[in-house]
Amino acid sequence: EHLAMCASVAQSAQKVLSSRRERVRELLQEELEKFLKCSDCSVDPGLADIIEEALFTALGQHPHRYSAQARSLLFNLRNGAGAPGSLLRRLESRELLPTDLPGLAAEDMAPEEHREERKAKRLKAMDACTA
Repeated sequence: EHLAMCASVAQSAQKVLSSRRERVRELLQEELEKFLKCSDCSVDPGLADIIEEALFTALGQHPHRYSAQARSLLFNLRNGAGAPGSLLRRLESRELLPTDLPGLAAEDMAPEEHREERKAKRLKAMDACTA
């Protein structure tokens, strides 16, 4: 009886994980399709699957980290999608590879303009501390 219950719990967990992965793929695909419709971008049509697989490979054993990184990726794909230095543009130019994304900090996913603003603020704060 205990083994049957354990098997049932494992099956339920697998269904939840499979459902979560499918939802992440769908959301990634939606964002990529929006970008392709309004841009001259040449992103691989299978990129959503490649990104999700990279996420799962790196973080699948840690469901909370997987979900948090997926949310961060989706936010940054939406944020300044066509802007120079955006996450999508960096993927398109191969400056970043899908396998880089699971370990990328949210700050490093931001568009170039945002990264530069944050860097300037940090330098200003450091200068204020040492003055």
